[in-house]
Amino acid sequence: MDRNSSIFYKMTGENENSTTELLCNILRVKYLRDIVLQYIGIPSKMLEEISQSNITTQAYDENTGILDIQIASLNCFYIIENKIRTNTVLQESQKSKYIEKIDKSGKVHRGLIFMIPEGYNEKEEIERLKKELDSQGKNYIIIKAWREFLEYLDKIEIGKDSPVIKESLDYLNDIILTPPVDYTLTIQEINIFYNPKNIYCSLSLLHKYFGLIDENEEYLMKQLGKDFDHSDWQKDFETVNKKGKNIRYKDRVCIFYGFNFNLLEAIDDNKNKYIFSICFELAQLKENPKIGEKYTFMKDENWLYIKTDISNIINDHTGKEYFNELIDIIKNVFLINLKKTE
Repeated sequence: MDRNSSIFYKMTGENENSTTELLCNILRVKYLRDIVLQYIGIPSKMLEEISQSNITTQAYDENTGILDIQIASLNCFYIIENKIRTNTVLQESQKSKYIEKIDKSGKVHRGLIFMIPEGYNEKEEIERLKKELDSQGKNYIIIKAWREFLEYLDKIEIGKDSPVIKESLDYLNDIILTPPVDYTLTIQEINIFYNPKNIYCSLSLLHKYFGLIDENEEYLMKQLGKDFDHSDWQKDFETVNKKGKNIRYKDRVCIFYGFNFNLLEAIDDNKNKYIFSICFELAQLKENPKIGEKYTFMKDENWLYIKTDISNIINDHTGKEYFNELIDIIKNVFLINLKKTE
């Protein structure tokens, strides 16, 4: 997306959270709310009951995790799960825990609504789950396609009523309906990453890596839990110190993953191996952290470096294998070795 495409350029992240919030902002206006809610399958007789205050986003539940959108009123309980990328994983909790929560609500009108993109990889799994629940008399699951939904809104011309609504719909169209970029790295590009003599050539390739982070940061945060949050980017090409992303743990920046060009020393092959790694601030860890034999690591005065396997993103354009490796390291190195605080 560029500045000419939308007034939301650089004001929001191009991810599921942003599209979820933007959709809910549209629902502030009652007649638009009625149009959208009726389209996604909520009975028309319930529209008067549901107000903006009944709709919440990104609500955390210790049993189910983070709910994209929850609609809870006197007689209604709905969960809306928003997917905008074809390769986004459908979590187990979104199939089982969500249904349990809907069951426990006891509301007359209840359901689990999936908003999915064209060609969504997990559509068959959602359809299988729907068929299973339907056979039990639990007609909870509603599947709606983003493309058909946006085309419907365009057909009834709701964007004519407000320039902000029009820009919002243009943004959703641009983010959801634009084919995703393939960030798969070639073998030659990987070799450039690992060759110190050509390391600066790799700067021209890092946009692919940044793209993978943008695609997967929401997935990473959901897997790690509420104590973690993404912090600032380190991708300013005017410096060559670090290129990647910081992570906060309980509001403290103490994890970095990506490329550490400050380790680039031609005479020290050992350090060169850790250019692509995940790093943990030693001040946050036990004095002698237990790493085990599973990981290759080194330490300096302030940081613990765990070498990550960039080959995980050679053939996997989704980046999931690489990010699952990060999740594994954070859970089995960082969380286990956290320094106890009173």
